Amino acid sequence: RAMRRGFLSCQFILSGSYRVGLANRMQHFQSGTVRISGFADSESHIPAHGKQILGLCAFVRPEFLMDNLGLSTCCIPAAYRTLFHTPEVANLSLELPLTPAMWLGVDQLLNCQMTEPVRGVFQYAKTLELLCLLVAQLNALRPTARIVGVSRQAREDQMILAAEAIYKSE
Repeated sequence: RAMRRGFLSCQFILSGSYRVGLANRMQHFQSGTVRISGFADSESHIPAHGKQILGLCAFVRPEFLMDNLGLSTCCIPAAYRTLFHTPEVANLSLELPLTPAMWLGVDQLLNCQMTEPVRGVFQYAKTLELLCLLVAQLNALRPTARIVGVSRQAREDQMILAAEAIYKSE
């Protein structure tokens, strides 16, 4: 169970899936997605027999995204704007596809072989990079867009592009 009043949960999921109890309903978190949630508390349900979950979660105040990274909420569809202004009462979750750059960043974070203190600086910088990429993706939305989640085909297309980006980086 997680409590995070005033924070957004940004979950970058490379593989695996799980369910989260949010505001008396279950939401399915899928691979190849980034999900931004603004619930005051949640409870995760991970199937014992399921595929291992690979990804990371960053908790961030929405003001940081707006004041420091340039998030423009006017680009976000109106139904989701409260998520960025009053996350603890919004009870919303926004799912977008992981971009290849996000995928590569998460992979680099999870597979970092550096030692401290360089490791901590690297992790901070990569997390900030992921948040910048997320803000760029959010700022590219159209205010009239209807967000209904990420289709299986869209996730598979992004996974192919991510695999290509990882291959090219090595």
